[in-house]
Amino acid sequence: MLLAATIRRGLARLAKPQILFPLIAAFLLAVIWGTTFGTIRVKDAAAAHAAAGSTGVLLSAYEALSSTPVDPAAAWAAAASFTR
Repeated sequence: MLLAATIRRGLARLAKPQILFPLIAAFLLAVIWGTTFGTIRVKDAAAAHAAAGSTGVLLSAYEALSSTPVDPAAAWAAAASFTR
């Protein structure tokens, strides 16, 4: 019985507008931030995939125009050194 009364008092305190509304606002803000960061992560992955595809196209075009073939592993290592 004592536990039930303690829980009831705690819930009554949480139901006060001074506590409830900031909790709702914090929850909604966390949801918005989570959605934003998830969207950014997806867009970043899509951009990285598109960049990798266009790099392959540019590499093949360069090889077609030049007489020197390019080692793709060396090209990726060189590109990675510029991004970090």
